[in-house]
Amino acid sequence: TTVTIGNSVKSIGEEAFYNCSSLISLNIPSSVNSIELLAFYGCTGLTSIQVDNNNSKYDSRNGCNALIETESNTLIQGCSNTTIPEGVTIIGRSAFEKCLNLTSIVIPNSVTTSGYKAFYGCSGMTSITLENNLASIEESAFEICNALTSIVIPNSVTTIKSSAFLGCSSLTSVSLGNSITSIGNHAFNGCIAMKTLKCKAVTPPTCDFGVFYNIRTETCRLQVPKESIETYRNAKYWKDFTIVEGLSADNGDVNDDGAISMADANLVVNYYLATNKPSDFNTDAADINGDGKITMADANMIVNMFLNEGK
Repeated sequence: TTVTIGNSVKSIGEEAFYNCSSLISLNIPSSVNSIELLAFYGCTGLTSIQVDNNNSKYDSRNGCNALIETESNTLIQGCSNTTIPEGVTIIGRSAFEKCLNLTSIVIPNSVTTSGYKAFYGCSGMTSITLENNLASIEESAFEICNALTSIVIPNSVTTIKSSAFLGCSSLTSVSLGNSITSIGNHAFNGCIAMKTLKCKAVTPPTCDFGVFYNIRTETCRLQVPKESIETYRNAKYWKDFTIVEGLSADNGDVNDDGAISMADANLVVNYYLATNKPSDFNTDAADINGDGKITMADANMIVNMFLNEGK
């Protein structure tokens, strides 16, 4: 079903298209200057969202298949074919909630905030890429994304709020960045398949009630900085894990953002050329060939790792 909203319409009210699950295409005319909260909530079949180019309040820039509030750069409604464009800073409340046919999404570097239930119930989503500018994972953001198998939380994230990954029953691997300070209640409750939990924070993040409920803590491997093993073994909720291991460097991931990229190769080149070598450089991850030196050979190997990734 396609809905074409008339050119005389100025406002779309709260829950105006509530649970219109057969709606597949949405066209917003230039006249619309107000869209209230959850106007398209439950439109789980949407595959196309277009906004008239002459609309001064909203846009669907670069053919992104999303509804964006132009001034605030807030994505307020997405669909199964959405590509979140660079420049969007906020993913709004329930923007992709129960978008059942969404299989993968990249949250670009410009996004700093992802709203309540932003991707709640996206049961077909198998891949999420979070770039390194997101400050927090909001409440129920990825709850019941039960096809998701792994997630890398970037170093920019300091807080994971309650129920963020509740019920992600296929999640086997989680990597938490080095800036995490707190994890809300039930954040990973029901992640029954989890085999490896990596946390790069030197100080164990504070955890609220039920964070690791229904995770098999007797078999799931907790990997933490080597100097912090005993601290984790004595920290509330973290001490429930039987197997606690020291983290080894991720070879090639020099900037420790959870991915190997050209940025890592550039860091190695700059280190090699520098007269005064920085003392905090990640030499363990940069020494790809294991010869005890950081050279252009290591940079070239990282480039090759990046180019061959996924092949």
